[in-house]
Amino acid sequence: MASKRPGESGGSTTGLAVAKRARVDDAAPANQVAIARDAKGNQVGLPLSIGRTSGLHAPIMALTGHTGEILDLRFDPTGQYIATASMDRYIFLWKVYGDGEGANYGMFKTHSPKALFTSVLFAPSPSSSYLFATSTDGSLTTFDLKTGGVVRRHRPVSTRRAVSSFAGKAMSSVDCTRAESGRELLLTAGDDGTIRIWDVDARDPIEEQDFGFPLTCAKWSADGQQCYVGGIDNDIHVFDLRRKQIAYSLRAHSDTICGMAVSPDGSYLATASFDNTLRIWDVRPFAPTVNPQQPSAPPRLYRTLMGAPAGFDNALRKPAWDPTGRRVGIGSADRTVVVWDVETGQIKYKLPGAKGTVTAFDFSPNPTEPIIASGGADRTILLGELDAR
Repeated sequence: MASKRPGESGGSTTGLAVAKRARVDDAAPANQVAIARDAKGNQVGLPLSIGRTSGLHAPIMALTGHTGEILDLRFDPTGQYIATASMDRYIFLWKVYGDGEGANYGMFKTHSPKALFTSVLFAPSPSSSYLFATSTDGSLTTFDLKTGGVVRRHRPVSTRRAVSSFAGKAMSSVDCTRAESGRELLLTAGDDGTIRIWDVDARDPIEEQDFGFPLTCAKWSADGQQCYVGGIDNDIHVFDLRRKQIAYSLRAHSDTICGMAVSPDGSYLATASFDNTLRIWDVRPFAPTVNPQQPSAPPRLYRTLMGAPAGFDNALRKPAWDPTGRRVGIGSADRTVVVWDVETGQIKYKLPGAKGTVTAFDFSPNPTEPIIASGGADRTILLGELDAR
């Protein structure tokens, strides 16, 4: 079964046929039976019934079509769709459910032949049809998923001039205020050391803050009054937007921050670094700064999680929380996805299957569907189900 590659015309809503890695039955059973056999094909031991926990067509599915490394992926607020950004200059839109045939139902292409999409995000409100993406030319683009067109290309004045290289201009992350905030404000961070706040309906940023060194990621706090900023100085800075200053900094990492994620209730922040650790911080306003279980630990540090090496390629790996806030996970340079139990700090899953560094990872936001998605250097998106939460 040959997969169809995207055309060079860059049509926004062109559907793509996706090649399935493994053929599955048309009617996926609620339970599957695994039988161990020896080299001669004889059954060894008793059959093992494997219970299904999600509505995926198969327990593991592979979606192919990208021709470059996958840099980011995100579920939409309903858990029905996924958007993936790749070094092939495309964003692909995928259906989560179904047999895999026709799962890739749309795409967007960068407007410049030299620019790459670096991060992608669905608007947090299920009623919104917007998709946001940052790119290496220093722009932020808002797409309309209903029309397949560009709503607005947001771009700071400093990057509007024609330049021969995008070095130092790249935006590396985008985040949006939560749906309950009532107003969609976007937050971006980039190589120029500046965080910018954007109104979805305006071209220019409404606020900028220069940190003086390249930034790799930025996230809103749950109330939208603060933002968490990480970069090459190894620290996480909590910036207070009302006072226009850093409220405090979180220090424990010994290398560049490569990604971060805020827990569903907004109480904890997960930060990943090139130092091979994933750290969990208590960012509640009046939380004790001293961990009673580890008094010598850095202030506000709740857990230090090990088991997901960063590797030597220094890829920006992005962590994610499950919708219950009990599990957190990230891709790894050892070609696995690692999921921890936050309360115990123990690894719950170390999932193989990828053929290169896993840079992009996300949990389905649907609490009744324990589905994860991952992608990375091997250009393939893997969908899989975990045990019931």
